[in-house]
Amino acid sequence: MCMKKMFFFLLLPLVMLLSACDEGDIVEKTTAYKSGGYVVKMTGSIANMDSWPDGYDVVVAVFNEDKDADHYVSAKRIPTTYDGSAFVYHVSDVIGAYTSIRLCVVNNLHMPVMNVDTLYSVETSVVSGDTIYYDASGKDVAMFKAVTDMFEKESCTQCHVNSKAAGKLGLKAADAYAQLVNVTSNHYPNESDAVFFKRVVPGNADTSLLYKALMVDTVLTGYNHVSHIQTKKNEYLVRTLVRDWINNEK
Repeated sequence: MCMKKMFFFLLLPLVMLLSACDEGDIVEKTTAYKSGGYVVKMTGSIANMDSWPDGYDVVVAVFNEDKDADHYVSAKRIPTTYDGSAFVYHVSDVIGAYTSIRLCVVNNLHMPVMNVDTLYSVETSVVSGDTIYYDASGKDVAMFKAVTDMFEKESCTQCHVNSKAAGKLGLKAADAYAQLVNVTSNHYPNESDAVFFKRVVPGNADTSLLYKALMVDTVLTGYNHVSHIQTKKNEYLVRTLVRDWINNEK
C-alpha cells in the first residue's frame, strides 16, 4: 500500500506538467524588421571599374546611418565586365532597416573608400512604386580619383594647392598625378645628402615619399602630416588607400 501511494505522488507532478503544456500553444519569439522592399535597376556605363586591385569592390550598397554610417548593411558587387545593361539588386532581400542606398567602392572591411552617388535616401528620395531606377552613365570610379578626393576631404590641398605651395607640390585633382608619379622631390633628408626621393615610385609604396609622409616620418618631410587626418579611422583609410594605389600603379 505504501509503495502505491509513493508511486502516485511521484506520478502526479508529471501529469500536471503535461497538462499545463497542453493548455495552449507555445508562442514563438519573433522579431519585426523594417524594409522598404525596393528593387534597384541600374543602367549606364561606369568608367575605370578595373582600376582597383584585389580587396576593393565597386558595389551598390545599403547603409543604416542611424546605427553605423561607416559599414554597409548589405551590398551587391558590380562585375568589372559590367557593360551598362540592366543591373538588378533586390533590396527587399536585405534584413533590417536602412536609410540610404549608394553606388560606392568598398574595402574588405565593408567600409566605403569612395562614395560615388546616392541612389536612395529616406530623407530626400521619393520613389513611386517599389523600383528605384538609376542611370550611372558618366560616373567615374577611378582609384586615383578616390585618392585626390581624399586629398580634398582631409584638407591636404589647403597647403598643397599648386606647384608653388608647400614642398612645391600641388595635390589638386588637375595637378596631382603629374606632380607625384615618378617625380623627384625637392626635399631631402639633410643638406649634405645628395640622395633625392621620388614622391611616388609606381609599384613601390615603401620607397615613395608620399607614403612615407603618412607614416609620421618627420625626419624626411620635416612635418607631421598625420596630424591633419581627422580621426584614427580616417588615418587607416588614408594610409591604406595611398599605399594600395601606389602599389597598383604601373
